[in-house]
Amino acid sequence: MNYRTECLEIKNIYDKSEGNNMRLIDADALMRVYQEVLCPHVSCADCSFLMDDGNCRFETMIREAPTIDAVPVIRCRECKYSHEDEIFGNRWCESHYGCRKVKHEGFCDLGEKKEGVDNG
Repeated sequence: MNYRTECLEIKNIYDKSEGNNMRLIDADALMRVYQEVLCPHVSCADCSFLMDDGNCRFETMIREAPTIDAVPVIRCRECKYSHEDEIFGNRWCESHYGCRKVKHEGFCDLGEKKEGVDNG
């Protein structure tokens, strides 16, 4: 069995599992860490189980991993259009749709970050 088949089997198991929440990672950063930290300390002969036709399986898996189109979002609590009322603690948005009640953790495509707000 080759590593592509192994990856597909793992993906099928993952797809069938319950609660399969996906986590976003920076694949480029993972590749850099692998190449800069691990590879210089391990000879290719020691990790021959990772090699397939002269290509590193780990690097291939990172390159061929499923990806999604993700963009950063501005949460309502960070947005310059929203404010919290001091009496009831509700958050209100005064963006392009007029004034409406929103959730603190909500977001939309019109959000713009307030100055001095950290994204976390």
